[in-house]
Amino acid sequence: MTTSIKSLQGDWYQENAVEGSLRVYCFVNPPSVPFYHRIETADDAMALIDLEADIQLSDPAVGSNVFGLLIYHQSTSEWEDWEDADGNSIDDIMNAREN
Repeated sequence: MTTSIKSLQGDWYQENAVEGSLRVYCFVNPPSVPFYHRIETADDAMALIDLEADIQLSDPAVGSNVFGLLIYHQSTSEWEDWEDADGNSIDDIMNAREN
């Protein structure tokens, strides 16, 4: 198996999250352990996903990948899928941008 070195490789684990913290996740060749990138806005997430996907497209060790955006909710101490005010996921927004 070829080991990938072409990636921005964020943190494997993130602690000390506060309400509303955002992070992009990436699974390379799922099922696998995700890595995360802390970001500030949904626009930052889209730019990071685009960049990371471009890097991974040129890596023969990457057969597939999955990206998404999570938001931290202090009340439940859980990371959940992010949605905008209209209920659109980051995938929905990125797909609409391409059409």
